[in-house]
Amino acid sequence: MDFAGDLSNASDDSPRGEPVPPDLVIAPAHPASESTEIVFEVRPATDGSGDALPVFSSVRQLVETFGPAQPWVALPLVKARELAAAGGIPQVVLDPVVPLGAWRWHYSDLEALARSLD
Repeated sequence: MDFAGDLSNASDDSPRGEPVPPDLVIAPAHPASESTEIVFEVRPATDGSGDALPVFSSVRQLVETFGPAQPWVALPLVKARELAAAGGIPQVVLDPVVPLGAWRWHYSDLEALARSLD
């Protein structure tokens, strides 16, 4: 992922001309197998600085980046940052650029996940 512009793709400029991040973001996530918990999908930073939670300003942006089979959850950006920090993930990146070779969900993965939850 490209982390150089953390939250730089935010929309609606503030009165000071700074980008304002959205209140609600879309995060790649899926149910944990045999659990009622949600697993947020972190990805490695391309600069080698560790992991980051990618979040998106819209479902359209998430689908363009990770494809139509990507499971997701909508939540407040503040909560995404809190949950990431609690899980030891220091970075939350809005609308990241993801390499084409990065792993992406396929519909067969969703079917396998559904079977594991039965």
